[in-house]
Amino acid sequence: MRQLVGAFGELRELADQGLIQYPYSTREVVNVIKHLQKYKDDGVASVVRNVFDFDTWSGEAKETVIKVMHKYGIPVGATASNVNLAKRFPLPDPVLACTWRIQKTKSPTPSRELPVATSSIEYKGPLKVGVYEDYLSPSENRSSVFTEQQNFWSLPIYETCIISGIASNYAADSKGKEQYGVHVATLSPFALYSIYPQFGPSLLRSILLHDVVTVRRGLSSQAKVNIACLPNEILAIHEEATQNLLLLNPSTGEISPVQTDSFIESLKQTFNEFTDAKTANYRMSKHLANEGVLFLWELEGTRLKMYDFNSGNVHFVTLPFQLKSFIPLNRNEFILTDSLDNKFLLKGDGGFPNILYSKISSPSTLLSPSNDYAAMAVGFPELDYSDNELYLWQRNETLESPSRSDDPSDSVCVLPEAGQIVRVIEKLPETVRKDSNITKHARYLEITDLVTHGLFYLPIPQASTAPMWNFLARDRVNDIFLCPHGQDGVASVDSAGGVRLWETGSIRLETALSEWRKMVGYQDGPLRMEIERESGKDVTSPKHGKEDPTNDPHVGGNTWAGGTGGRDTAGLGGKGGPYRLDAGHDVHQIPDWEKEQVPEEVKRAAREMAQKAFKERLREIQMSEYDASLYEKLVGNVRPQIRSLRNIVSSLQARTRERQWLRHRTDGELDDLKLIEGLAGEKNVYRQRREEEPEIGAPQTKPKRLRLVVDVSGSMYRFNGHDGRLERELEVTLMVMEAFEGFENKFKYDIYGHSGEEVAEPLVKVNNIPKNNKERLEHMHSFVLSGDNTVEAARNATKTLSQEDSDESFVILLSDANLDRYGIHPRELNNALNMEPSVNSYAIFIGSLGDQADRLRRALPAGRSFVCLDLSQLPQILQQIFTSAVLT
Repeated sequence: MRQLVGAFGELRELADQGLIQYPYSTREVVNVIKHLQKYKDDGVASVVRNVFDFDTWSGEAKETVIKVMHKYGIPVGATASNVNLAKRFPLPDPVLACTWRIQKTKSPTPSRELPVATSSIEYKGPLKVGVYEDYLSPSENRSSVFTEQQNFWSLPIYETCIISGIASNYAADSKGKEQYGVHVATLSPFALYSIYPQFGPSLLRSILLHDVVTVRRGLSSQAKVNIACLPNEILAIHEEATQNLLLLNPSTGEISPVQTDSFIESLKQTFNEFTDAKTANYRMSKHLANEGVLFLWELEGTRLKMYDFNSGNVHFVTLPFQLKSFIPLNRNEFILTDSLDNKFLLKGDGGFPNILYSKISSPSTLLSPSNDYAAMAVGFPELDYSDNELYLWQRNETLESPSRSDDPSDSVCVLPEAGQIVRVIEKLPETVRKDSNITKHARYLEITDLVTHGLFYLPIPQASTAPMWNFLARDRVNDIFLCPHGQDGVASVDSAGGVRLWETGSIRLETALSEWRKMVGYQDGPLRMEIERESGKDVTSPKHGKEDPTNDPHVGGNTWAGGTGGRDTAGLGGKGGPYRLDAGHDVHQIPDWEKEQVPEEVKRAAREMAQKAFKERLREIQMSEYDASLYEKLVGNVRPQIRSLRNIVSSLQARTRERQWLRHRTDGELDDLKLIEGLAGEKNVYRQRREEEPEIGAPQTKPKRLRLVVDVSGSMYRFNGHDGRLERELEVTLMVMEAFEGFENKFKYDIYGHSGEEVAEPLVKVNNIPKNNKERLEHMHSFVLSGDNTVEAARNATKTLSQEDSDESFVILLSDANLDRYGIHPRELNNALNMEPSVNSYAIFIGSLGDQADRLRRALPAGRSFVCLDLSQLPQILQQIFTSAVLT
């Protein structure tokens, strides 16, 4: 019900904004819920689809509605058979590798007590940092097809960011509702991003921590951040280069730094940093973080610290050997490995202060071995001095792990409740590659499932971008970071900030699939009969086909271009043609199995002809394949916004005022047609000459006028890595050029740039607008110097358009809100925007350092300035601009 209410609420907002025509209301939600209560076997998606059937005539409206439904997890358009789970492969039988036993030492007792120091946890602060909240639309991977991937978000991280860690807190509230958050830590800058999934757009909290923890320049290459989730939604953040341990509440931004060293140790650490001497390298173990316990252990050192945030105490232990690894089994039992790969069992009797240690004769103890699928030690550690059998599920091939970190928990997750081990691998085993349809991807998740005795592999798509400074940390930073997500799933994040949630547990997947099919509307038995028949005609050679001057529909032949269900020619729904060509007719589709029978040489010839036609079109507009790829990348990001903006432009009404005689007035010029009424004593016998608004639907006699003034100053490039403002401005410019194409008689536009060099640098002139993709791409090139002429550019554009004769004039100024850097007061910009009453002038801020844009927007008059850091909001902002101009 929450999903339906949220989805229809957003549709109602889109209707209010004019982006869709039908005003969806609560009535539709109530009818859907009543239907589901009466017919429980009908899926939510099928019932909702009936509501929108009348809207299918409009492709753009249909796409908008389906996108909103998918955002709220309603799989409209999916069928119950759209299930694409990974293929399962058999797991080899386990073999008995060895037997573990506790080896008694030469001391009189089989164990040795270690001294433990206990003190209260000391805090510095607390401190307060800013929490920036926004909403992030997830990509619902199960909106059309059911897969193991549950959700995907793309974090708006800086271009310089290096991903350093991920953690997830997952729990259920008193009503059994799942509550969780996914947290990602980054370096350069030191920041934390927290995603809180909910129905529809997810809440995103961003917190910058570089002011709290400053890494000395010489140690920046050693920096690594590890995060863990403590109870009560508190995060523990450990920075290894400076040994800072922070407790952070991501909801309030309150930070409590933990005192990790004594005063003497802190002085020693500071001295070692400045003398480049070797400093203590502590690692944080987060295996018991959900119980409120953290461990800091010294790599290649002898010190171990246990922070119990439940009791408020910290325990210190000095070991008689150097640590290589530390694995907590529970609160009182731990496995330690020394520098010689000897394994030790550390036990606490009735609490941590009583420490025993014993040497283990077995060479390996990990449940997630480095070169095998899995390992299981039967009876360990409960049976102290009994023999413990160690079973291995062995690999036939050497595992190539892409992990660059020496912390296994970064790329391996053990899920004991689900009986699974999930690890990141670089490439598939040879046997899997031969017997799988998985395409080549950057990385894979390998899931070893001991419950079902199976293996399966999930491809992780390659990151869209790589951080600029990734080469500085390539030896220690992973491409993919993993963490457990609940008891039967994992969360991952790639180097570009792509966060994914995966469900891997077999029982959980079965439950989720059943729920998904109920939403789709799963029914046994055939719902309709489909009869497919072979056309009986063979393909010959691909060709374009003849052009029909009357554009009549052609079905099933091989003569005309733009036909459907035929062969050899360019069209839709057929086979053997060189490329698709839509002539606007109903599509007749031949079955897929007949398409697959097309000979390989004909397919090859069709591909070659399509490539030749594509290159010929590029040659006509003198555009290289690289330019075409770049243009498609830019326009692909804003294609939905272009469609929305075209709808807005097409619906604008004429605004030119005409001078007309207004009759029946009590004063003014005597109306010749009312002389008799005047003699009879009537008073309303005068007329006046005034300007009147045109009637709704009246033809537009003059084109409207728009000048887009874009910021091409050096700060756009300088701070592009901060928030992507330069790419955003390029996409806005391209959006305007694409959206206004074909409306030249209704709307004339030009685009000017302003920078430290020029007040009005012409980029697109009103009498020379670009006619194809190449020209549009060329108009987006400009080289500038730093400086700012924002106010002068606004003043120049407003004055220029006030002197032109048009139906209506608009000036839209794009800026990065970096005015205070040049000592420009918001009042100056306000005066420039309002200097000509006949021109509607507005400012849109597409870049901001902190809350810079918000402060500037509040300083300007309401309705004259907007902050747009998400381009999907731009059509609504432009519509608001055009609508407000009509109302004023």
